Amino acid sequence: MTTTALVLLAAVIALAMLAETWLLVHLRRQSAEIQQRSAELQQKLSPAADRGVPPRRLGAGRAGLRGGSLMNDFELPTLDGRTITRSHWSKHGTSTEQSKRPNCGSQ
Repeated sequence: MTTTALVLLAAVIALAMLAETWLLVHLRRQSAEIQQRSAELQQKLSPAADRGVPPRRLGAGRAGLRGGSLMNDFELPTLDGRTITRSHWSKHGTSTEQSKRPNCGSQ
């Protein structure tokens, strides 16, 4: 290789390294900003945790069926375009009863 070709190759390599360094610096800066925003969002969304208040049980205070109550018949579409009803599952031995356990659904 000639001297000119070697100088040109070195310049291309140096330029590629400079571009890579610039990219890594900006990616690290963006990552730090995203982490900071995520922490701020977590604080805004869970103010009770900062005050030492325990989180609510999942489903607490919601209206709905009580455990063991009968469910109305309903229809659901299948992937092949048919429709299946709740009564279909009951006829085939699959239970669709509401849970009677008091802590069902809590975390």
